[in-house]
Amino acid sequence: MTTNTIFRRLVIGGVASLLMSSSAFAEDVVLRVGVPQAFGYFAALWQKDVQLPGVKVEYKYFPNSNDLNDAILSGAVDIEDQGEIGPIQMSANGSKNKVVACTGSNGRNTNLIVRPEVKATTFADLKGKRIAYAQNNNHKLFVVHLQKAHGVKDSDFESLNILGAEAVAAFITGQVDATSQNSPTAAQILEKVTGSYVLARGDQYDISNLYCIFATPNAVETKADAIRAFIGEYEKTIKWAKANPEEYVKLVSPKLGVSENAVRTALNNNSDGLAVIDDAFLAAKQAYADEIFETGIIRKKLDVRDLFVTDFNDAIKEPVAPQVNQ
Repeated sequence: MTTNTIFRRLVIGGVASLLMSSSAFAEDVVLRVGVPQAFGYFAALWQKDVQLPGVKVEYKYFPNSNDLNDAILSGAVDIEDQGEIGPIQMSANGSKNKVVACTGSNGRNTNLIVRPEVKATTFADLKGKRIAYAQNNNHKLFVVHLQKAHGVKDSDFESLNILGAEAVAAFITGQVDATSQNSPTAAQILEKVTGSYVLARGDQYDISNLYCIFATPNAVETKADAIRAFIGEYEKTIKWAKANPEEYVKLVSPKLGVSENAVRTALNNNSDGLAVIDDAFLAAKQAYADEIFETGIIRKKLDVRDLFVTDFNDAIKEPVAPQVNQ
């Protein structure tokens, strides 16, 4: 074997090793995505197993919101879907995680549901009644807005701080007269209790209920390109779901353990796109954060510019109006 032949083989081998190394590096980018039962459209990306060029997307399903919160706080996932108040609460408690994108308003999905034997046309008609709602999130703010609009004092009704399955059970069994819930849960309650009805919707009382992509600081710093690409696919998935509602319903309903009608209702009420996090958005979210501080939902004032980041706006191709609180 000549010296030139040996040299050529070494060069070829070196180039091949470099190419293999580059390929391995690309495959090493892993984006861990937390999927909730409720909120937005992450379940569709999960079921379609949407992947990104040069990125391995790993989806993890969390039917329990507490486990979802723990996952992002512990760094077990890089990004996850959260209602807007969750990131604000965690930030007020010291979390350094960031919101990188949000949908438009989903306020139509927040419903005050009343039992059939209770005859009410406005919130004022619920004086003396028992109302179940979570008092550490947007449902508390929804009730506060209803009280202000209809001149109802705290002492005029009995509030029960119960949520999730416990609140649903209390409503179904008649232990409470009304409850504030988001769909798909709200829609399931309406299915189970014949004659129950929606007395008020969040969007009618300045509740925006945005769904936001929450990310760890490490992911924002080291996986920005992957997050940007994911946001692009998320926007496409929202457009696809709105254009193909029955396909979406049949895709996610079995995996979420939620009826097709409930998923369809939530889809109909959900926003049809992502909003740009600009100065107007931030000003509105600052007003929102200040209000939930004043109502006692969070115990520390928050500068929302420390939470919501504008770095990923370029990933959104067809932004929608956020319709956030003014």
